[in-house]
Amino acid sequence: MIMKKITLLITMIALTFMANGTVYLDETFNYPEGSKLKDNSGWTTHGKIGGWPDDFVIGSSTLTYSNSGGTYILSGQGKAMVCNYLGNYSSNSSNYCVYKNFNSSALTTGTVYAAFLYTPNSVSQSQSQSPIISLSTPSSNTGVQVWVGKGAVNTSYFRFGTTRGSTSSGDIKWSTTEYSDVSATYFIVLKYDLDNKVSYIYINPTIGSASEPIADASDTISTSSTKTSLQTLQFKVQGASKEIYKLGNVRICSTWSEAVAAQSTASPLPAPTVGTPTDATANGFTAHWSPVENAIGYDVKVYLGPNLISTIIVSGQSTSSVEITGLMSGMT
Repeated sequence: MIMKKITLLITMIALTFMANGTVYLDETFNYPEGSKLKDNSGWTTHGKIGGWPDDFVIGSSTLTYSNSGGTYILSGQGKAMVCNYLGNYSSNSSNYCVYKNFNSSALTTGTVYAAFLYTPNSVSQSQSQSPIISLSTPSSNTGVQVWVGKGAVNTSYFRFGTTRGSTSSGDIKWSTTEYSDVSATYFIVLKYDLDNKVSYIYINPTIGSASEPIADASDTISTSSTKTSLQTLQFKVQGASKEIYKLGNVRICSTWSEAVAAQSTASPLPAPTVGTPTDATANGFTAHWSPVENAIGYDVKVYLGPNLISTIIVSGQSTSSVEITGLMSGMT
């Protein structure tokens, strides 16, 4: 089956070189203020937890973050997603999930990173553990996860943890550092090694760093629900667990350099002229564009309607084409 139509948008990498890799999704929650995440394009719900009136709601502001390495590449873009789940709207302990595909098919090998900004939204953490974000698969209640919970040393502080699929409190691997500022924005990177089935979290790593630091926590041993494939970005409320926070500016990608990329301070280059795609097959095509002077590489962004399906990064000023593969047949 040949694709009915091909739509392309090409943007530039100006001065920051990134190792060849893929940005699967840049989710900035740029949806109507006050709307529920589940009601926006690309998002699907799974499970039910009663009459929760707030749901995951799009807020009025965005989140920003900078450190000694620069400003996070998605800082200040779009809006923040707000969770105000008080854990008292249902007598059952069912899960309620909202998820979005970050790739057209499940990934089973390699490494996946999810970088994002998080704030407790000025509310002290009182739960022993609450989920923040997951990488998962469609219609699943489990995922490679980042957790937040009250401190073990100082219970008025909070800490971050991770699991590679388990939702059991005993399986969460916590960071040793505990945090007190509930108004601050934190830059968090979740990593999952699909080949070795290990999850890692990094709290406030240096923007633009060339290599990964030692992880703040990692899960190598939990046995429950270990994920063998990933395809979705997922948010979840879980039974009676109280969850109050803001989260935004999520980048899902395949390399560390993409996860911690900095915003460029250089003047933007002009966009290249998009050429006519060729060699369309049931699952891909070849994209073409005109090279731009002073460019060192190009981001080729593939969209399904308004939704970004993938970003392929190619290096070289004179590069003018790239093969796009792995699409579903019949897509526009």
